[in-house]
Amino acid sequence: MNPIQPRAHWLDRMFSPHMLLRRAVMLSLVFLLCEVAGLRVYTCILCGTSPDGQPVGVLAVFLTGFYLFFYFAFICAVPVLLLASLILLTTKRLSKISKTSTETDHEKQDINSVR
Repeated sequence: MNPIQPRAHWLDRMFSPHMLLRRAVMLSLVFLLCEVAGLRVYTCILCGTSPDGQPVGVLAVFLTGFYLFFYFAFICAVPVLLLASLILLTTKRLSKISKTSTETDHEKQDINSVR
């Protein structure tokens, strides 16, 4: 048994078009939840102010970091994941089409060689 084969299967599943699309959707949903929860207010800490006028606490700093992480993931990673998913899906379909056309060409040659 080849020890490399199970790992290759795991990588194929991890980087499949559906998994990339699922990750993009999950990042988008978490960012949407951050927006709905109103975490954008906490980004004022970056300018040195506090969202409620009180001294900045640990929770406000944590929420700022949480929001910024998912903001940049939404802006930078989600488009890349969507494009990668589209490219992978297109190349897989094209390879299936070329594979089936190659097989039919070989079948035609076999039929012609029998005659």
